[in-house]
Amino acid sequence: MDEIEFEWGESKNIKNQEKHQGVSFNEAQYAFFDKNRIIAEDLNHSPESVSPLRHSE
Repeated sequence: MDEIEFEWGESKNIKNQEKHQGVSFNEAQYAFFDKNRIIAEDLNHSPESVSPLRHSE
């Protein structure tokens, strides 16, 4: 498996912490490696154009 590297700017990291109750990008990156993670679509915050789980009828 290829190694994944994350990179972020400190100002964006600070804004993220303000928005997400103090969760830094450094902490958040571990969610990608959690074998017990659950990935769910957020229909209220996922525009149709970027949501791979939405289907057109």
